[in-house]
Parts: sequence; C-alpha cells; structure tokens
Amino acid sequence: LINNGLKGALPDSLFTGLPDIQRINIGQNQIVGSIPRAICSCSTLLTFAAQLNRNLGGSLPSCITGLSLLEELILEMTAVTGTIPTTVFPKIKVLILSNSRFYGTIPDHWQSMADLKVLILNGCSTPPNVGPHCKLHGTIPRSMYTLPNLFLWSLQQNNLNGTLGDFQNMKKLREVHFNDNKLTGELPGPLYSQFQKPVHRENATRGMFHMENNQFSGRLLRDICRFDFMKEVGIQGNKFTAYPPKCFYEYTQKNYTGDKWEVFPKPVECLAKNNWLPGIAPWAIKMGAKAHPF
Repeated sequence: LINNGLKGALPDSLFTGLPDIQRINIGQNQIVGSIPRAICSCSTLLTFAAQLNRNLGGSLPSCITGLSLLEELILEMTAVTGTIPTTVFPKIKVLILSNSRFYGTIPDHWQSMADLKVLILNGCSTPPNVGPHCKLHGTIPRSMYTLPNLFLWSLQQNNLNGTLGDFQNMKKLREVHFNDNKLTGELPGPLYSQFQKPVHRENATRGMFHMENNQFSGRLLRDICRFDFMKEVGIQGNKFTAYPPKCFYEYTQKNYTGDKWEVFPKPVECLAKNNWLPGIAPWAIKMGAKAHPF
C-alpha cells in the first residue's frame, strides 16, 4: 500500500480483519489520526512501516511491544509522539523512529535486542511548533554498545550529552551518525578500530563516520588515518585542540570496481573545519589545503 494516495484514519478492521498478516507498509500516503490499539491483535506481524505520513500522530500504543515477532518498525517523518518504548522488541532488526516527535531519554534495555541491525533515532531537523518534543536528551545508554549485529547507528540532531562508550563488541558497525548533539570527551580508540577492517569482495560497503557539531575535544588519534575504505568522515565543529596527524591530509578513499581497488585522492579541507586549532599545519598548505580548512 506504499505511495498509493491513501487518505484518512487507519480503521481497526485493517488489523482485526487480518489477524495473520505479516507485513504492513502504508508509507508515503496521507494517513491521519493515530495508530489504533487494534494493531496489537496481529500476533504474526513482522513489519509495520508508516513513514512519510506527516499527519499520522498520537502516541505509539504501549501494547505494540507485545508483538513478539516484530522485526521492523518504521515511523520516520510522522507526527507520532511520546517517549521511546521501555519494553524491548525481542526480534527487532530495524527500528526507525526519526524525524517524528519522540522525546525524553533513551531507555537502557538494548542488550535484549541482539538481532538489531539498523537503529535510527534522529531528532527533527527543523522543529515544528511542538516545543522541545521532537528531540531526545540525556546520555547514550551503555547497553546500546552491546548490540553485536548493529550495522547502522544514527542518533543525529538530538540533544544528547555525555561521553561515548566502548565500541569494541560492535564488530559489524559500519555507519555512525552522532552529529549535531552535545557529546563531549575524546573519540575513543576502539571506535577508530571499527573502521579499519578491510572491505571484502562480497561486502564492499564503505563506511560513514559522522561526529561533527558536538563538543568533542583532545587529540585525534593517528588511527583516524586508517579509515581506508570510508565513504564519509565528518569531525568539523568540535573542540579538537591539536593538529590532526599529518597522514590525515593524505586521506584517500578506495573504490571497489568489481575485481580491483582503485585509489584516488579525497578532498580533506572540509573534514576538520571549525575546530579549535591554532591556524593551519604547514604540511596541509603544501598539500593544497585552503587557508582556513578548520
């Protein structure tokens, strides 16, 4: 039912009349009202996606966490409001609640969602007239760092604070989007190591690492130069107080073309701008960086 010009509220019969339904995708329509509690009668439901229904509001029914087989819950760009559910989805693989009206702190229960691969809890980029109720605040729960299968982790454009945790057990992590928060401290060494693994032929996905517009400080470890298969790196708009290592200005990206790697220069002048750095490093000038790359 995706992008079919559907209008109006969701009827209870959509759920009660199809008790064995497994997948519902009503994204990109003009649905209004709220998600009815009748959804909880669909005990076999694997996917519920209602993205890009900007007038679909109300709160998420609390009973939805009782859908023990649910694998995908996608409510991106809706008007659904409330806090992140405090009860776990034991089989969840994709959880996207971004650019809606979720607020409050992030609950600390993620260790029970070991199958989770995609977690996107972005705040709203241009807040509507809903006061502060479209951004999360507080710290990132330590249980989030225990998700062994997480591939994409995005918490951007919230009001999260505190320091980062230990990424060592997140062996499959390839995309991190923590930009535009109020995170502090230094970037931990184990985080760099997540992006140093070679990309194999059968999995040529290049990573993304976005930490810009926070309050990170300290030195950038030399390990950042080993991001040799990264697609995007963003660290601008922080409080790093020492020059990045020289190798940072020699940053290259590798493009897998099917049977070989092609290596070519990647522009670096925007990667670290707007930090608290004293001028410009001499080797950066020699490599063609602009006068004020930071």
